Amino acid sequence: MLCLVVNAANGATVTATVDRPVVTLGESVTLTLAVEGAQIGRPNLPAIPNFNPTPSSGISTEIINGRVRQLFTYELVPTQFGDLTIPSFQLNVSGQASSTQPLIVKVLKPGEATPGGQLPPAFAKIVVPKTNIYVGEVMELQVQVYSQEGRINQYPQLPAESGFTIGKWSQPTEQRVALSNQAFNLVTFRAPITVVKAGALGIGPVTQPIIVPDRNRRADFFSGTPQKEIRAFAEKDTAIALPLPSNNVPATFAGAVGQYAVSATAAPTNLAVGDPITVRVQVSGRGWLDAITVPPQPQWRDFKMYSPNAKVEGQDPNNVTGTKTFEIAVIPQTVAIKTLPPFAFSFFDPDAATYRTVSTPSVPLHVTASGATVTALPNLTATNSSAPRTMSDIAHIKVNAGSAMIASPLITQPWFIAMQFVAPALWLGLLVRRKRAESLANNPRLRRRREVQVLVRESLTKLREHAAANRSDEFFATLFRALQEQIAERLDAPVNSVTEAVIDDRLRPAGLPDATRRSLHELFQAANLARYAPVKSSQQLSSLAATAESVLRELQQWEAKR
Repeated sequence: MLCLVVNAANGATVTATVDRPVVTLGESVTLTLAVEGAQIGRPNLPAIPNFNPTPSSGISTEIINGRVRQLFTYELVPTQFGDLTIPSFQLNVSGQASSTQPLIVKVLKPGEATPGGQLPPAFAKIVVPKTNIYVGEVMELQVQVYSQEGRINQYPQLPAESGFTIGKWSQPTEQRVALSNQAFNLVTFRAPITVVKAGALGIGPVTQPIIVPDRNRRADFFSGTPQKEIRAFAEKDTAIALPLPSNNVPATFAGAVGQYAVSATAAPTNLAVGDPITVRVQVSGRGWLDAITVPPQPQWRDFKMYSPNAKVEGQDPNNVTGTKTFEIAVIPQTVAIKTLPPFAFSFFDPDAATYRTVSTPSVPLHVTASGATVTALPNLTATNSSAPRTMSDIAHIKVNAGSAMIASPLITQPWFIAMQFVAPALWLGLLVRRKRAESLANNPRLRRRREVQVLVRESLTKLREHAAANRSDEFFATLFRALQEQIAERLDAPVNSVTEAVIDDRLRPAGLPDATRRSLHELFQAANLARYAPVKSSQQLSSLAATAESVLRELQQWEAKR
């Protein structure tokens, strides 16, 4: 895949290569432009059809047999299958125009073997257990991610679809598997989905980021082995969402789909007309428990039925398997009632493709007529004031109220008035705190900025401590990390992509002042030099700490041009 153009005027050569001629959709390919025999500024790539550039890039310089060789690397992500062309590039080398030849990159579908029979280093699959699914049915969706190395830091992201809802992802499982004589690490993600609309159902596609070592870049003294992000791609899977049958629908069906059992208790069973009975119904099984409601009960026409209270006790985070309990208040309307009729619950069984009805046993009741016993009132007109009192629990009505001490009303007390403002003030404080938390949750840039501000503040304190204690290694490790975090936050880029080359490649075009860029170069060079000639003077470390503090403050106040 090596393309070479020789500049006859000054002997400089320009080559363009890719690290892999065959990749899988979702993976990235590294394009390297090598200039030998001359030095130029970093070229800006034009738009490349069918490829998206990533922020990852690099610059390195070598001297071989007295000739200078510059390497410029770019990460490109293909956007479709097939044989894709990276066009030629024109570079101005020592005043002469030099061009590279086009490169061909073969992009395979996810899971497709290479021409040599080898599987790609990372791919994914969407596994749907059924191709025909009923509306309201819950099924388990699996996303299987295969990778030869690396780690996964986030759950799969499915495109928004109107035909189904997806629940929470469960804890993924991990295992080692062998495919085509190759070892892979298989991570399986599971989540329930519920079909809400009939018709064709598209699930996916899914692009899963994976962090892997970047062996095309040199290891850094402070951050270790460089890393990059590749993507495992899973194609869209389809299914058919079937509507529920419209014939032979039970009268006690209220939309439940799944497999269920029902039980019920009632108390009290001895009561009068108009007294309430508390009926406790438990529906257990597998399905969309949150959507289950109490169905109509035609046999309860002699009872007045109130709206139930419901509670779900799920055996999983999505309440797919478990028990839903209803507490229903019913009131008998006549003494002719002898039993509480069975509670009937109907559901559609998607495995058998039919409606089923389960019932509880009837409960015997003893209902009496409502009424109160009337007692005769005493004849107050025949009482004699001089006769002795025979009822000590009845006091005579006072004709005169007499004197009494009435305390001042609470509304006139200052402390009572002040107490009325405590609850609103507390509520307002909690509201402001919640709004700030929601604002941070919805604004990852702001959240990252605040986290970096805290890290930089702590790092400056550690720099002064390391300088005072003359700890050179700890000083430069802390300095390098603080610079990486602050620059990455300003550019909204990954931390591991920040090197000294970023200063000229991205900070200068973004409008960072020259004085700040020079100071950054000095700090990076001091950190690189410390690997071979550690600084031993506490005064030198203190001076670098002051410079770092000034540069970091300027970066925090600077905004990149967009």
